[in-house]
Amino acid sequence: MIVQLIHELIVFLFPKDCFEELILKFNIFNRECVRMVASRFIGVCIVVGASMVKVPQILKIFNEGSGAGVSVFSQLLELTAYTTSVMYSVTKKFHFSAWGESLFLSCQSLAIIGLILWFERSFRRLLIVLACYAAVCGLYLWDWFSDDLVTVFQTLSILLVLSARGLQALENYRNKSTGQLSAITFSLLLLGSLARIFTSIQETGDPVIIMQYAVSSAMNAIICWQIYAYWGRRMPLKKTE
Repeated sequence: MIVQLIHELIVFLFPKDCFEELILKFNIFNRECVRMVASRFIGVCIVVGASMVKVPQILKIFNEGSGAGVSVFSQLLELTAYTTSVMYSVTKKFHFSAWGESLFLSCQSLAIIGLILWFERSFRRLLIVLACYAAVCGLYLWDWFSDDLVTVFQTLSILLVLSARGLQALENYRNKSTGQLSAITFSLLLLGSLARIFTSIQETGDPVIIMQYAVSSAMNAIICWQIYAYWGRRMPLKKTE
């Protein structure tokens, strides 16, 4: 069993005859194999890293008992974009290493939304979000969405990513503070999205996926800059009547 798993892992990480070329023959000048193997390794690292990438943000909200400065609507748009990416990749039969992080980020975004609404005591809104999300996932699993429709969703998700990050950046600018946004989380998101541009070119060649990660990288860079620029500034107090 273990031997079989190791064999399957090697076959995945070293496609075609790349194991023989790079390991046995030590032909490190085989550019095609170097690019393919590098892409596979980076993809696996991104998926593994993504399983924890938003945990610092989740812990920060949980420990503070508040999601101040974190836009719920922005998180909802992100959740939609990540989930759409999962649906599109599964429909296109891309390998898990090419999209796995979207699954983990969907779960973590849902957790962030849940915590924010919980601490705001917006229990009705929380139930509505969970019910709607479960319904959409159920409809996809039951094949209610055609392949063409999923492709349209994925194309529109580029606008969702732009809107989600744009709304968060706008809120940061208005507050002149990034509130409970985690510098660690957004730094990792930036590095991951930049690396995904390379792996997407190598693994899928899908222009929609590549464009999505390019837009995501640009917007993540803006928010990372804001976290640095507004470092240490507190959220403005809300006026009470």
